[in-house]
Amino acid sequence: MDTPLEESNLAYIGSDQDKAARQAAAALEVHWEGAGETEGVEIWRVENTRNQHDVPVFGIHKWPTERHGEFYTGESQYCI
Repeated sequence: MDTPLEESNLAYIGSDQDKAARQAAAALEVHWEGAGETEGVEIWRVENTRNQHDVPVFGIHKWPTERHGEFYTGESQYCI
């Protein structure tokens, strides 16, 4: 690909502007509340469901301790 980095959608990754945008987006996610406040492993699973109009609804949900270690093809998890 011959597109210069500064002309791509990757140009600002890692910049102060990018970090501020990601931090603001994360602050809106209520499922992060309390994350990292206690010792131990915490896992959140990224879930893609659909509403009654078949529109994708993405979100994260804390993964129960008894299910730690269960992984499925194509899924994403955040581990702290």
